[in-house]
Amino acid sequence: MTDAPLPHETRDPLRTWIGPAALIVLSAWAFLPLDGIPTFDSAKLVVVLGAATVLLALAAARPGGAARDTSWGDPLLLGSGVLAIAVLLAALAAGERGTLEGPLLAVAAIAAAWITARTPNAADTAHAVLRATAVAALGAGLYGCLQRVGLDVTPWAAERVPVATFGNPSFAAEYQAMALPLALALAWRPQHRLDRPLGIAASLAALAHLGLARSRIDLLAAGVAVFTLIVLRMEAQGPRKLARGLFAAGAVGIIAVALLFVRIASGAGPAWLGRSDTVRIRALVWDGTLDVLGSLMAWLPVGATFADLYPAHRSSEEFMLSLGRDVVTPHSDVLGFALTLGIIGSVFALGVVLVLGGRLLRERGRDAVADALLASLLALGVSALASSPLTHGATATLAGVVAGAALALRPALRPAGRAWISLPARPAAAVGAALLLFAFVPALTRLRADSFHALGRAALAKGEVPLALRSLDAAAQIHEGAFTVRRELGALLLNTGKPAAAARALRDAQRLRPGDPACTADLARALMASGDLDGGRTLLDAALEACAWHPELLSARAQLALVEGRGDDAERDLSTAAEMLGHDARMAALLAEARLAARPGAEHEQALAALRTLVEQDDLSEATRAVPRMLRQDESLLAPLAAMARRLVATQPEGAAALVAAALDHPGARVDVGFLTEAASVLSLAGWTEPGSRIAGRALGLRAQTFLASGQTETALRLAQKAAVRDPDPQHYVTVARALARLDQRTDAIEAVGRAIATGPVDPEALRNDPDLAKLLPDPQLERYLEAAAARLAADSGAER
Repeated sequence: MTDAPLPHETRDPLRTWIGPAALIVLSAWAFLPLDGIPTFDSAKLVVVLGAATVLLALAAARPGGAARDTSWGDPLLLGSGVLAIAVLLAALAAGERGTLEGPLLAVAAIAAAWITARTPNAADTAHAVLRATAVAALGAGLYGCLQRVGLDVTPWAAERVPVATFGNPSFAAEYQAMALPLALALAWRPQHRLDRPLGIAASLAALAHLGLARSRIDLLAAGVAVFTLIVLRMEAQGPRKLARGLFAAGAVGIIAVALLFVRIASGAGPAWLGRSDTVRIRALVWDGTLDVLGSLMAWLPVGATFADLYPAHRSSEEFMLSLGRDVVTPHSDVLGFALTLGIIGSVFALGVVLVLGGRLLRERGRDAVADALLASLLALGVSALASSPLTHGATATLAGVVAGAALALRPALRPAGRAWISLPARPAAAVGAALLLFAFVPALTRLRADSFHALGRAALAKGEVPLALRSLDAAAQIHEGAFTVRRELGALLLNTGKPAAAARALRDAQRLRPGDPACTADLARALMASGDLDGGRTLLDAALEACAWHPELLSARAQLALVEGRGDDAERDLSTAAEMLGHDARMAALLAEARLAARPGAEHEQALAALRTLVEQDDLSEATRAVPRMLRQDESLLAPLAAMARRLVATQPEGAAALVAAALDHPGARVDVGFLTEAASVLSLAGWTEPGSRIAGRALGLRAQTFLASGQTETALRLAQKAAVRDPDPQHYVTVARALARLDQRTDAIEAVGRAIATGPVDPEALRNDPDLAKLLPDPQLERYLEAAAARLAADSGAER
């Protein structure tokens, strides 16, 4: 079989090559890495929807072309469009619990396919797709190489991760796997003298990028695509027998690789194909999703989403292997859409895919460009087995354009004489543009919300908590379906001592995702912190009944047990939780707290080790919250904590200072001279000069009171005067006044009482009843001071009310 001429009709630059090329290049390059944006998906979605809308609007405004458009009569576009609209309607019906991001991206990708499929010049359009993909692959590959050597301007430059413009190494790898056969085809069958060097350069850049990204599934996808392209070309141009032999060998090889992946998932098999834990995660995700599908009726009830249903079927083993993170595997698109469509819809979607594959396979070998399009879509299918390519704007749009180009190159596949659905060309484009413009609004809303989300995270990283709270609240107000924003807002409110507001935010988050165990655990903590122990217990009991192993739920129940004084029960739950999340220093700190409660005085080493780990991981906020909790369980931890901070100050000065500062509010710390002295030293060595001086003054004041009680008045006076200089606390001036009164220095003693009252609130009755100060009465000046102290107390009490 030899290459047949491609369809070549009238020229229309807009629809022939500007449209497909603009879609591909925009989707790949318009979202350069943005500092702090939590997710790139919204930026990609805005770009893709905006580009498709503009192109459809231009097509509607231009005269010429076919009077009627038969593109939508193709069962592939029609079937895909029906599925995308069904998923979009399901997301709309789900309200706040649904997400429009995936369905909107699917609609945009199908619009890209329609724009490309209805071109009047299929040959030029196909090469436009190849050239645009080659440009994107070349740029991304070169940029990825620069990132690898550290020549980068993005926030993660120091990590030297080749993410290119896609935000994640896997995103880049799956795009390059699809781009590689297209770049090879451009070099194989050029139309212009620059096509071949561009195709070769793009192929080399794509290969380099794939190697740097080290995503084995995408390397496998690229290998399958290139092998398929070579076999198809050999079959077309000879020798056919060798091509068929290679195809048979390749099929055997694919089966062998699949078996190897099965072995890797069970802990055996070669390491070069992938880490056993990551392969095992994919297998467990598929297994859990099949369980969900098996528990459903033919159609999924409207309002239920993958995020609601999957947690109850999630394997504890997969949770541990994923280190407690949300899985970023096929569930985001293939599995998520399957659950939304239900059994019948999933079968229909599979049928659409099989129709496209069968159509292309029947015409295999017809042309190098067409074969490359088939190989590119095959690469996408392989990547989708263990990744989420259809949720990434660049890859999804490329898939739509490639599918559209394949349909444009196959007009002969439409059976002769068959009636196809046709629409007036320009009105159809206008309606499509209007629908995409309508879809653009929620996408833009999501991008605005993500911007405030980013500001909140950046402010929190700098310690600007009020700004972080305002930004997260703004993001939640803008995007009603923003689950992550609401959960982070609730957690921050809880950590800043606002449990009632935290409970409101977390209830909103739980309404969006009722099946999320971690959100439920945070809500239970907020309820308990606000005093609603029964509400927290009821919530945890119901959640643990559905997912009895989840460590966040277990840790929340353990915290309830600690509040109720059941240290043994808390230790049992937290031991299980910490075993599942062995890497989580926060969970280790909670377990240490439980053991301090169960066996006070016997578990100091583990508590100190957990605090040290939190400091070394720069999680000072969690460390400073853990310290007072541990001290409530075992006050004898004060001295060992101060000693550890003294050792730690040389290497982790900020962490050491934060630990002792967090302990200073504990009642026992306020009267422990040894701890205060050590804490002052640590703070001073860490550069916290003013707090260190103040704590040193507090320690001197306590020593002064001790000496005064033992009758060493002059020593007490000297220490109290030093304490008052370092720590402006009225109690130090009271001690000075008592010492001066004992030494019969009446005038100075009364003035010391005046300075105490001027420094802060003092109880005048306590001063009147003090045996040393009582000797100074009656005295008009002292009486005026005491009256001023009483007035100040009354004013402070009124302000509090």
